[in-house]
Amino acid sequence: MGLRSRLIISVVGLATFILVAWSSLLAYNGLRQHRGNGEARAMDSLALLAVPAATDLAERRVEALDALLGSATERDESLLWVGVVDADGRVLAHSDTSRYGEVVTDAFTLEALEVGVAVSERTEVDGAPALLAALPVETRSDVGSIRWGTLVAAVSMAGVESTISGLRVNLAFASLLMLLVMAVSLWLLLSRQVIGPLASLNAAAQAIKDGDLSARVREADGAAIAELELLRGVFNEMARQVEGQTSILEGRVARRTAELEAANSELARINQRLSRAVARLADIAKTDGLTGLLNHRSFQEKLSLELQRCLRQEHPLSIVMIDVDHFKAYNDMHGHPAGDFVLKEVARIFRDNLREVDVVARYGGEEFAVVLLDTPKGAAGLVAEKLRLAVLEQDFPHAEESQPEGRMTISIGVSSFPDDGLSPAELIETADLALYEAKRRGRNRIMLAGELLSMYRTRT
Repeated sequence: MGLRSRLIISVVGLATFILVAWSSLLAYNGLRQHRGNGEARAMDSLALLAVPAATDLAERRVEALDALLGSATERDESLLWVGVVDADGRVLAHSDTSRYGEVVTDAFTLEALEVGVAVSERTEVDGAPALLAALPVETRSDVGSIRWGTLVAAVSMAGVESTISGLRVNLAFASLLMLLVMAVSLWLLLSRQVIGPLASLNAAAQAIKDGDLSARVREADGAAIAELELLRGVFNEMARQVEGQTSILEGRVARRTAELEAANSELARINQRLSRAVARLADIAKTDGLTGLLNHRSFQEKLSLELQRCLRQEHPLSIVMIDVDHFKAYNDMHGHPAGDFVLKEVARIFRDNLREVDVVARYGGEEFAVVLLDTPKGAAGLVAEKLRLAVLEQDFPHAEESQPEGRMTISIGVSSFPDDGLSPAELIETADLALYEAKRRGRNRIMLAGELLSMYRTRT
């Protein structure tokens, strides 16, 4: 082996060792930094959730907390799941609704419940790298802090690990490129006649590959081998032909792209109109067309959902069934338009006198139904009396001609969870029985389920 060959092998070997050591060190530091940044971002996300979660827990807005956790997983794809547990490890809310009420007993959650600071632990979820993170949900003030619960979440670290893998590949590619540059430089020193023309040819080919079709192989600075000079000419001619054909194809592609963009724009407009129509149909399916209130089916679905929340949180709930007194006589005497006006006006009165969180629906015909959230029977009776008086005091056209007392009145039956039933059917049945008793006793009154006498009655 000659000296030139030995020198080339020694220089390339040393350069390879240095580059490998350098890239390994950078890869190690990059791995630690990216993993640390990923964990920090996960904890920051939990910290952002903790503030509104504390407010929702303090105000017992479980529905808002459910929506907050659900929207968090939708916004952040790396957030696999997130939940709130109380001091006993019971799930108060969760992005996975099937876990409501579950008592969590894993070691990580138990540790998070015992400490008052954020904690995290690396793990795997479905074979993929992930991070378990927990953060106390508390409200701080000058006199101390109140801990409402603990946020527990699983965050996917697949993106971080993918970034680390990409970093390794990039470092390996950079190291290889540096080694090639050193080798080319060495070869240039050894032989300008061969390495120079080949490097020029390689550069032009790479530029063309990257999209620069105007690239050409430059002439060698010194004398070049005849075969390489011939190759340079052939390559440059081929590049000119490719550039010409590509220009023609790009023109055709540009025209076709413009046509496709126009078609896509029209399709987008059609899809937008269709989406609005679908949304409108969905709204129509849920509401009563005359009063704008929820319809019978939507009321049943809402009642079932709210009752499940009350069962989980052990909160009271009341059902108010309402019937417009002597409505058929009014409708028959004054016609359907007048009757429709009464139903719409009664619906408006209910909306104006109820909270936004309460559920009001047209149950059927002249019968209405209301769900009063977090309301025991006594408070529900007061709300029912408020509605009764609001209707009684409202002036309805022709009421003096068709109503026995000259005023439009309503009869009301009230039942409450858990006193009068544990299921939607039981609550509705007991409220209906109370309503029928109110009508039997002379109408324009309220009957509470489970009571023999009416607690509220006002005659004018």
